[in-house]
Amino acid sequence: MNKKLRIATLLLSLMLMLTVTLGASFGCIYRGSPLVNLTIENQTEQTLAVILNGGLVGEVRPGNVVLRNNLDIGMSRYEIEAKNAQGEIVFSRSYVFEDFQKVDDGVYKVVISQLGKGPESSDNITAK
Repeated sequence: MNKKLRIATLLLSLMLMLTVTLGASFGCIYRGSPLVNLTIENQTEQTLAVILNGGLVGEVRPGNVVLRNNLDIGMSRYEIEAKNAQGEIVFSRSYVFEDFQKVDDGVYKVVISQLGKGPESSDNITAK
């Protein structure tokens, strides 16, 4: 009985490993949209917490950049917000992928050059 139990456990373990391996392989092969890297540059005079589509990308000091790896370009809109040290939203803008400046293959950039909300901050894009 002990031998049958060990064989069954071994077979189940092998099936589980095979399923996980095939699933991971399929996930690497199939992606709905290409993935790119997005740098967000802070050209303001204060440290900002940068938020992309509701998720924190990171804190960025004046003159520095924060990087968001593996951004799915298949999304229709990208909402970028920046909060100051007090947690207040000092920048908010909605982008489409074509608004990002291409830096290199698979690398794009957005510049926060002035603080503001909405369309009046449209000059925050350095190029199309």
